[in-house]
Amino acid sequence: MSFETKSLTNESTGMSIKIKNLPVGTQKCKVNSINVSKYDSPKGLVHNLQLSLESEPVGKDFEGFYIDKDKPSLGRHLGRTGAVKSNPYGYKDREYKGNKYTAVGDIVDFLHRLCKECGSNWVHDVNGKFKTFEEFIDAFNNDQPIKDKFITYTIGANKKHNDETGYDDYYLNLVKPDKGEVEFANDDNLSKLTKYDKVLHIFESGTAKPKPVANFKVENDLEEESNTLEEATDEELFDIPDDLDIDALDD
Repeated sequence: MSFETKSLTNESTGMSIKIKNLPVGTQKCKVNSINVSKYDSPKGLVHNLQLSLESEPVGKDFEGFYIDKDKPSLGRHLGRTGAVKSNPYGYKDREYKGNKYTAVGDIVDFLHRLCKECGSNWVHDVNGKFKTFEEFIDAFNNDQPIKDKFITYTIGANKKHNDETGYDDYYLNLVKPDKGEVEFANDDNLSKLTKYDKVLHIFESGTAKPKPVANFKVENDLEEESNTLEEATDEELFDIPDDLDIDALDD
C-alpha cells in the first residue's frame, strides 16, 4: 500500500487536516461561547473577555476537538477551535481625555459591536433585564444571539516557547485595529478589517510590544488539552454597576 499525502492536507490552505487548533491570521469563524475572568495587575484590576471561536467546517476526514470532552456522544467540532481574547491587553477602569470608562462598559460595548456585525441587536434588546453582569454573560451563552453567524476575524497571538515540549505555544487574541479599522467584519465590511501582519500581531515573551492604551499584563486561561474555555467561578465574575445603561453605550 502506498503512502497517501494528498489526503492529509487541506488543499485550499496547505494546512494539515490533522491540526485542530485555530491558527493566527484572518479567519472566518463563529462564536460558540464567551467567558469573562479577572486578575490583579500592578496598575489595577484587569478583566479578560475570551471568545470560543470555531472556523468554518474543514471537511474531508477532519476530526475536531470534542464539543464536550466529558460527553463524547455530543460529537466533535466541524472546524478548528480556539479560545481567543477579545484584545491583546484586557480591560480596566480608566480615564482618558477627561472621560471615565469602566471594564464592564467596554466589554458590553464590544459585545454590542460584535452582535451588530452579526445582524443582532440583542445587547440593546436585553437592557435592564438582568441584575448583574454575570447574569448578562450567562444569558448571552444561553440565548446564543449570534449562533452559527460566521464573520471574519483578524487573530494575533502571544507566543511563548514551551521548554517541556520544545514547541512554541500561541495564546490567541484579536488584534488591536488600526485607526478607522476593525478587528472583525462581516462580508459587507471587509474593507474595514485590519490586515494581519506577523510582525505587529505576534508578540513574543521577553520582547517589546506595541504600547497599549494602558499597560496590561497578558494572561491566558486556555485549557490546552481541549482548547476550549473554562467557565469562570462566581468569585471571578462581578456585578454590573447599577447606573450602567446599556442603551447609553456608543454604537
